[in-house]
Amino acid sequence: MKRRRRIHKKSCRLLLATTAMIMVSSCSFSEPSISITPLHLADGWQISTPEEQGLSSDALVRAFEKASQWSFMYSTLVVRNGFLLAEGYFNGAAVDQARYVASVTKSFLSAMMGIAVHEGFIADMSQKMMSFFPEYDQGNVEPAKFDITLRHLLQMRAGYWHDSNDARWQAWVNSPDWIEYMIRLPLENPPDLAWNYSSGSAHILSAILTKTTGMKAEDFARQYLFAPLAIELPRWDRDPQGYNYGGWGMYLSPRAMARFGLLYLNRGRYEGQQLIPAAWVDETTTPRSIVTWPSGLIRNLQYASLWWTGQTAVNGQYSLFMAQGHGGQNIVVIPGLNMVVVTTTNPDLSFEDSWTQSVKIFNFIVLDILSAVQ
Repeated sequence: MKRRRRIHKKSCRLLLATTAMIMVSSCSFSEPSISITPLHLADGWQISTPEEQGLSSDALVRAFEKASQWSFMYSTLVVRNGFLLAEGYFNGAAVDQARYVASVTKSFLSAMMGIAVHEGFIADMSQKMMSFFPEYDQGNVEPAKFDITLRHLLQMRAGYWHDSNDARWQAWVNSPDWIEYMIRLPLENPPDLAWNYSSGSAHILSAILTKTTGMKAEDFARQYLFAPLAIELPRWDRDPQGYNYGGWGMYLSPRAMARFGLLYLNRGRYEGQQLIPAAWVDETTTPRSIVTWPSGLIRNLQYASLWWTGQTAVNGQYSLFMAQGHGGQNIVVIPGLNMVVVTTTNPDLSFEDSWTQSVKIFNFIVLDILSAVQ
């Protein structure tokens, strides 16, 4: 009997030890594999926990773990109520690393045009494009070009062709004078008849900004936008004439992108200073043209003025506007949630594949990030 009792006690101890090991192992397995906690840096960002701002940390961890499994993903940041709540960097990306943000550049240019009008460098957006380029008017310019206004260029309704990786695109970026090429290129349709995605239109605006201010667009941006926001613009590529690319070419850190999104969420105001007129923010984020491209869980995709607009399809129906770049570079502003979401990805892929990857990121933001809203 005593022997049985000793064996029974020994078995119980073994069972308890085994159970404890399983429990420890189980707890260890459920530990999050990544951290979403933002780094505390001396860059002006206020840091908060997701729960303090009405979001679920667990849901955000699941979303960030999903993002970390994608080889093309570089970063995800979540801002709410002015606080940076979560950030993650993947595949070698880092918090202080500025990367190529592709067509997100266009939305920064939209802001700069608003500032230029407000500061009196440009009278208004109804001015005609050709009035800024008399040097190219040799009597053989297509008559419709004289009807194109700055507003047409800003809304991509000037009549130019849809940018794609075709012979015209290659001929344009390989030409010795990008502005002359766009002025000589025949229009697809009369101004304001239809919307066509046109980086060339944005590039013309960059040249006009330089002509009217006497400053390179990057210098104007640093003085009137980046310095007040306390962020850096380390690089913005230029064409053969020295004009900064209007449609792409900026290199920015994700936190710089988030700060710009926060500026627009607050209708152009930052730390008590109105950097962009609120009316300009409202006007340029108002949809102007229906876009029939597939957009996943962002429905009713439309184009505004170098900004995109749409509505979320799940986790609540919220209107949003966004700066969007090749392959999933995004600054998504959701006013109804007082939120900004930033994503950056590897942009090294074809024109066709880039939109497929972008739609995957749209779905990730709407389905996974917004599921954290409590």
